[in-house]
Amino acid sequence: MGKILILCNHEIVVTNFKEELFEELLQNNEVFLSMPLSDEDIQVFSAKGFHCINTEIERRGKNVFKDLFLVKNYFSMMR
Repeated sequence: MGKILILCNHEIVVTNFKEELFEELLQNNEVFLSMPLSDEDIQVFSAKGFHCINTEIERRGKNVFKDLFLVKNYFSMMR
């Protein structure tokens, strides 16, 4: 059983475009979703079997230091 980390900037990406693919990955793997999530989103995705990581990102930010901090957080999630 493998572990898969999926990084998204919005939950709509998962629900509208790739949900079937992610559900297929759930059959043989442990799937982690990292994106900005509301409490309702966490309940919905957890009920489907996903492990949710609420990650705050700036979708339109231009601050390099915040982006570097986000990349650092991604690397720590992968360990």
